[in-house]
Amino acid sequence: MGKKEVEFKGIVKLEQLLTCLEDLAAGLKKGVICVQKGAECLILTPTDRVQLEVEAQEKKDKTKFKLEMTFKGGLEARDMELNFKLASEPPAPPLEEAGTRETVEKEEPEEKAPDIEPSQHYNR
Repeated sequence: MGKKEVEFKGIVKLEQLLTCLEDLAAGLKKGVICVQKGAECLILTPTDRVQLEVEAQEKKDKTKFKLEMTFKGGLEARDMELNFKLASEPPAPPLEEAGTRETVEKEEPEEKAPDIEPSQHYNR
């Protein structure tokens, strides 16, 4: 079988990229990814094991993020722990650093006198 390929390179708005990524996630969940550019169409069928490559790079004036997935039969069927995480926020700093303990005292709320309606006052 010959090689079939659909390729796109270009500058898009972030909103367009988000739509593409959401469509990709939906396709992965369904087990079918349709890649179309004009009249060209390539239908991919992801396997339950995926070879995954993630690369993030930061230089002076540009950042780069690459995500590559390979679907093929015969990938070694072993469970591998992901030793990285994709997140929308940086991790929280550790509460306790080695050798240093810091206790935080909670402030107790001041007791407030109950509100008394004028009708509850008594005359002497």
